[in-house]
Amino acid sequence: MKKIVWPLVLILLAGLLSACSGESANAGEPLEAASVEWTEAELKKVDDKVSGLDSRTDELQREIDALLAQTPGTGGGSEPVFLDVQPDYWAFKEIMTIYDAGIISGYPDIQKFLPEKSITRAQAASMLVKALKLPLSDAPSAFSDMSSDHWAYKQIMTVAEKGYFRGSNGKFLPNDPMTRKHMAVVLQRAFDLQVTSDPYQDYKDVPKTDDGYLYIKAITQHDVARGSDGYYRPYESTKRSQFSVFLYRALNY
Repeated sequence: MKKIVWPLVLILLAGLLSACSGESANAGEPLEAASVEWTEAELKKVDDKVSGLDSRTDELQREIDALLAQTPGTGGGSEPVFLDVQPDYWAFKEIMTIYDAGIISGYPDIQKFLPEKSITRAQAASMLVKALKLPLSDAPSAFSDMSSDHWAYKQIMTVAEKGYFRGSNGKFLPNDPMTRKHMAVVLQRAFDLQVTSDPYQDYKDVPKTDDGYLYIKAITQHDVARGSDGYYRPYESTKRSQFSVFLYRALNY
C-alpha cells in the first residue's frame, strides 16, 4: 500500500507545483505589462511638463524682447532717436513716449526734435489729431489763410470741425506760435477736462477776470499743467517740449 501511495503523492505534488508555477508565470505577465504602461504614462507626463516649461520660457523671452524693443526713445535700439533729446533731458520720457506712439516725428533730416522751439498752431493741430486718432476731414477750408495745399490742411479742418480750434477773424494763423493760454483752451476742449471742487491755488499771473482762467484752472486741476513758482505765463509761446509733456499727461488722464 505504501509503495502505491507514495508514487501517487509525488505525482500529485508535481502536478500541484506545476500548476502553481503556471499561475505564478501567468500572474506575473499582467503585472509586468501594467508596470510598463505606468512608466510610459509617467514619462509622458514629465515630457509634457518639460514641453510646457520650454513653451513658457520661449513666451517669456518674447515678452522681454518686446519690452526691450519698446524702451522709450530708442526705437528698439540702444541710441536715442533725437540728438537734442538725450536721456537726461527733463522731458525725455514724455517726448519719446509720444514719438513711439507715432504722434510726433521731429525733423528726421537733421535727427532733431528742437524741443526748445515754439510749437506752431498747425503743428499742435497735427499732433492732436494723431493723439486722438481722429478721422481726417475732407471739408473745404473755413479759413481765409488756409488752402488745400497746406501740409496740415486736413488736420486743421479736422480740429476746427471738432471745435478744439476756432481761429481768429476768419483766419487760422497756422504758423503762429501757440501761447500757453491757448494751449490750455485747446486741451481742455479736446479732453473735456472739467473744473472740479478740489482745492486750487490761483496763479499769480492769471486773474479770475482773464478769459482763459477756467481753462487754465481745469488743466491744472487735472495735473496737465503745473506752472512754475506760482506763475503760469499764459502769453508766452508754448515750447515743443512743453506741448509734448502736456499732451502726454492729458492722454494719461
